[in-house]
Amino acid sequence: MDIRSIQNGNAKGLVATVVRIGLRMAAFPYAAAIGLRNRRFDQKQTEIHKVDVPVVCIGNLTVGGTGKTPIVCHLAQWLRQQNVRVAIISRGYRSDGSGSNDEAKEMAEKLPDVPQVQNADRFAAATTAVDELESEFLLMDDGFQHRRLNRDLDILVIDSTNPFGFGHLLPRGLLREPVSGLARAGVVLLTRCDLVSDQELEFIHRTVSQHCHEGVPCLRTQHATKELFQYDRQTQPIQWLQDRKVVTVCAIGNPTAFEKTVQQCGATILDRIQFPDHDDFGPAAIASLVEKIKGQRDQVEAIICTHKDLVKIQTDRLAGVPLMAISVELTFRDDPGPLYDKLTALIGVVTDPERSRTDQRE
Repeated sequence: MDIRSIQNGNAKGLVATVVRIGLRMAAFPYAAAIGLRNRRFDQKQTEIHKVDVPVVCIGNLTVGGTGKTPIVCHLAQWLRQQNVRVAIISRGYRSDGSGSNDEAKEMAEKLPDVPQVQNADRFAAATTAVDELESEFLLMDDGFQHRRLNRDLDILVIDSTNPFGFGHLLPRGLLREPVSGLARAGVVLLTRCDLVSDQELEFIHRTVSQHCHEGVPCLRTQHATKELFQYDRQTQPIQWLQDRKVVTVCAIGNPTAFEKTVQQCGATILDRIQFPDHDDFGPAAIASLVEKIKGQRDQVEAIICTHKDLVKIQTDRLAGVPLMAISVELTFRDDPGPLYDKLTALIGVVTDPERSRTDQRE
């Protein structure tokens, strides 16, 4: 019995019920603290700091993976195409000795011309990006609850496979704050829409419309699979997975969504190996992983992980079995025009239309 099965109600029995009651009681002081904090910001009792360039926040209401990284990458690439010097700032949760975490390493490979600054103090990170890197536009990754830094637009990301954290605040559920926090969103992006039914999407849209201000765009997206690649950068077309027998390995917030994606690509999953979110895949974890693979390697044709996992595992084989990551990118099921219009309006505040194209790190 794991904590997720208790939170989502799947775990039954007396022990699970008692644990759920305890978690719900623990959620009361958390709710009081987050409510007081938000009121202080709403009433301007806590100072909000500004920088001299537009700040767009990409965040969520829940803990765990909602699919923000492909969105951040898409927005950064779009801004670069508009000839804007953009930087990404983030908390740097569970950074390693190099000062980077798994998301930063993944984005560094995808966005080599976009600098990243990680600091738990997002205002300090923003100041560094503007003053030292001469950035014109900032994307704040995972900062919806970090209200000390002023932002010009909040993009709220909702994972359609678990939109509202089982309907409860931490630790009973996965909500960082009540669903009423949607009222601060300027754009809502629904991710992984291809993994849920139309009825589930309609429910999410109704909930969003109940809490967001009128006219806030709510756009459906999904993660399109591009290809398979290994640590040595060898690639295979995504069709290679069709009818293959694989083991999935991941250390992400929503492993179920990843595993569904692998199945949608036509693979048969023989085993699902899940590590805690942001696990660093240290020597002990790798050793246990290799042992699990050894017992199945006569049947397993490949081990499939995410890009975020591959940058930490850093090998192309485990127990003699090829290790491959799935490359995904953001695609829109709705017209993204309302989102681009808001970004274009912010670009117009600071950019010089006569400025020639320059390299990001010139």
